[in-house]
Amino acid sequence: MDPRYRFTQVMSILLIASWLLVVISTYLFGERGLNWERYTQGVIIIGTCSLGGFFLVWLSTQILAWQQRKKTGFEASVVDEFGTAFEMLDGDGKPMPFKLALSKFNPLMVAPPFRDDLHPLEQDLIGFLNGYRHWPLNLNHPDLTVYERAMARWHIMRQIPHAHTWHYALALSYDLSALAAYKDIRIVAPWWQFWMRDRIRFEHKCTPGGGMSAFILSTMPSFRELASTLEGRHLQRVMLTVLRYAHTPHLMPINAGPHAEHMMETLQRAEAHLMIMNVDDYDKLPLEKHAELVREIHDLWMNMLTGFQPANAFYSDTGEPCALFKATDEHGQPEYWLAINPMLERMSKLLSFPFRHILNLWDTPHTAPLTHPAWSHIHAILTEHNLILKTHHGVQAILGSFTLDSRPHHPMYPSWGPAVKLSLDIERHAPIIKLWHSLPAAPPPELHLDIAQTQARATQLMTAFDQRLTERFG
Repeated sequence: MDPRYRFTQVMSILLIASWLLVVISTYLFGERGLNWERYTQGVIIIGTCSLGGFFLVWLSTQILAWQQRKKTGFEASVVDEFGTAFEMLDGDGKPMPFKLALSKFNPLMVAPPFRDDLHPLEQDLIGFLNGYRHWPLNLNHPDLTVYERAMARWHIMRQIPHAHTWHYALALSYDLSALAAYKDIRIVAPWWQFWMRDRIRFEHKCTPGGGMSAFILSTMPSFRELASTLEGRHLQRVMLTVLRYAHTPHLMPINAGPHAEHMMETLQRAEAHLMIMNVDDYDKLPLEKHAELVREIHDLWMNMLTGFQPANAFYSDTGEPCALFKATDEHGQPEYWLAINPMLERMSKLLSFPFRHILNLWDTPHTAPLTHPAWSHIHAILTEHNLILKTHHGVQAILGSFTLDSRPHHPMYPSWGPAVKLSLDIERHAPIIKLWHSLPAAPPPELHLDIAQTQARATQLMTAFDQRLTERFG
């Protein structure tokens, strides 16, 4: 029951009780006894007041209903994020509004925070979400609300480097679809328990999706004002596209553009930061999660390798180091060396966002990649599954990596690396081998060794020399 009609019911009960009290105390048991003239006069007065009161309540409900039907300033746009104009029609072919009603769309109920450091769109969204402080984010966990999650993501987004106003707005809009996907049902007490407050429970009205979040964002007055400029229209399209595919980033169209890709990555980074786990907790991963990470790295390995073009020189003419170096061994067979920095950068683009967060691969390093907290875990997985080699001519890899001596080819650059030596299986990597086979190769490279590696290399050479003498002279 609507609270307005419950109020009418309560007032009616109180009015009847007061009427009976007046009749019994004044007209039936008063000092003068029953006076028909005064009784009739009282009936007319009380009846007139009652009818006037009911009419006043009815008029108030009609005014409130009219206010809900009038334009509020949060009307939806009829142009989607790709610039396609459309409209909804009823059975008679006449235009009709979108059938999506949110009770907090009334601007009078929005209380935006007026701060100089907030964009008007942020103010609209925060004020709008303020009306949904009780709205659950997930019906299975009703204690977490849409407002709490959005504000937590917003505070995280403000700490991410290179994030700006539009990233903050996307952080606030990420879960707006829950406001339309869930339906609040008021549970009222029996009529004789009119003093008890109503209870609210939520049910699924439809499945939440990024399209709903984009639709609700498009109704914000400050968002619609962006359409006044060409740059603003481009920004509208980018934000709506990112929000539409925020829960399924792998489905975002390829032609969305680099701006949309950057905003999607930043949004997913903020969402991943809401997780408790980070790279320090990697060893605490459950076995099934660890197996999922191993499977994901194994699946993306081929895709990652195809993103590199082998070079037969450590450095280009402009002095830029190559990512993948192709050489030949002493038997004339090709061998491939992959630098760790570009490998981590490429891998971070292909990993799913939760594992990218766990391994801290949002900002890949350009110096000292071996000190990156994720490398100790990644190289262990690559070595365990024989994707990279552990030794080269008897020299043990340091954290799975080698440093190649580039002085014979490039005197100005003494070393190239750290890098890993790829282990290419003929069956598993046949497309890669076929693709790279015809490319030119460099002479066998030399390792840039430290003292321990030099000793190991000398020992290996002496052992090989002794074996050859034994085979030759017995």
